[in-house]
Amino acid sequence: MEQWWHGLLRVLMYASTIIVTAFGGILMANDSANYTYSYSYSFDPNYELDEGAEQRCSYFESSNTLYCGELNRLNELMDRYEAVKGTTRGASDAAPWEKIQSRNDPASHKAEADQEKAVYERFNAWNAVRQAVIEDLDSGRIRFRQAKHWKAGPLVESIGITVGIATLWYAFTHMIYKVIVFIASGHTRIRRV
Repeated sequence: MEQWWHGLLRVLMYASTIIVTAFGGILMANDSANYTYSYSYSFDPNYELDEGAEQRCSYFESSNTLYCGELNRLNELMDRYEAVKGTTRGASDAAPWEKIQSRNDPASHKAEADQEKAVYERFNAWNAVRQAVIEDLDSGRIRFRQAKHWKAGPLVESIGITVGIATLWYAFTHMIYKVIVFIASGHTRIRRV
């Protein structure tokens, strides 16, 4: 006849194994190696169809710090915006993008005087675009979506590690259980338990 503390030890053994499995699973699932993020911006085509939580971009002019998904500098945001400009409606439509698009085009530089004038115009245009983008950041017109994508390989590996840890924990607690039963009941009754 099994005594009450045998049942209690088994419940503790199974409960602790479930807790270790759940805790290990949560830790492994939240490991950043198991997922990646993708970002889309409010000026991207089909932004409304993209998945992910929408967040507002913010720019701190005093420290020149940008928080906008994967973009950390205002120039990165402007370059990304310029890359899709003309394909969507959105922020800074009135900004003079066409004047700065040829800033690296050697064919646009004719003579020395024209080149200086072109550089000056592109510089002014770039500042106008920069100011328009900052205004759009301040007004909340530029937003981004952040979507989390699980990576199959690392996720399966994490599940395997979690199952391995749970198995080792169960074996350890089962061994402790057997030792306690052996000490309490004597070695002759250990085979029946």
